[in-house]
Amino acid sequence: MVNNKDVPNDCERVVAYIDILGFKDRIKNIYKNNDMGLRDILYNALKMKSVYAEITKKGPFGFRDTLVQATAFSDCIVISDEVEQVERIILCAATLAGFLLRNDILCRGGISTGRMIHDDRVLMGLGVINAVEIEQISVYPRIIVQDDLVHRIKGSTITKLIRDSDGLWFIDIFNELKIWGNEGDSPGLLNLPEGAPWPDIEAFRKIRDFIICNLEETRPNLRIYMKYLWLSNRFNQAINEYAPGEVESIAI
Repeated sequence: MVNNKDVPNDCERVVAYIDILGFKDRIKNIYKNNDMGLRDILYNALKMKSVYAEITKKGPFGFRDTLVQATAFSDCIVISDEVEQVERIILCAATLAGFLLRNDILCRGGISTGRMIHDDRVLMGLGVINAVEIEQISVYPRIIVQDDLVHRIKGSTITKLIRDSDGLWFIDIFNELKIWGNEGDSPGLLNLPEGAPWPDIEAFRKIRDFIICNLEETRPNLRIYMKYLWLSNRFNQAINEYAPGEVESIAI
């Protein structure tokens, strides 16, 4: 077998595969109802990480010579980087999931590693296959992180991971609902130190309404309803942790 020098070498990479839930129905609604606002939100979500990849490769965030890549297609986004950059990929996935949640869009995903090729035109290899397989067992709207990657970043404060009742680790997207302000701007919630981010109470309330609405609408469809039921439980846990007494819990 002859090695084609025009084909780049595959290498071990860390990769996040993220799937936007209900994408097909949303696309249908965009063109049925001429909802250009929803179209723009979905477009920006898909474009967001591809733009991020291009910016970070040029170095303004201090990530010079990085190999981060992002590919958006249909309802999926794939972000990958050198295998040592686990924290960065988890942060990218968390940021994207938080952006989607603020816009009433749920996602599901998997973060894994494996040998692969990911450049401006081609995405192939074991890394993305492994991440897709993890996403498929996720079931609920959560981004699962491969166990050995969790142990690799123990003690990190960049983003928060939670272990679910089924033993799987996932990104706490409610931890992304924060407001960053100037020192002294904090409303005093949770006795936060000066300059620290505080919970975005309005975002929590908006998401609460979104979840309640979908709990009612999806009740006849048990497969979808269970996803919102899981999210409701997670929401109630999150407000007890991040905004106790500020947001009403969801009655289940």
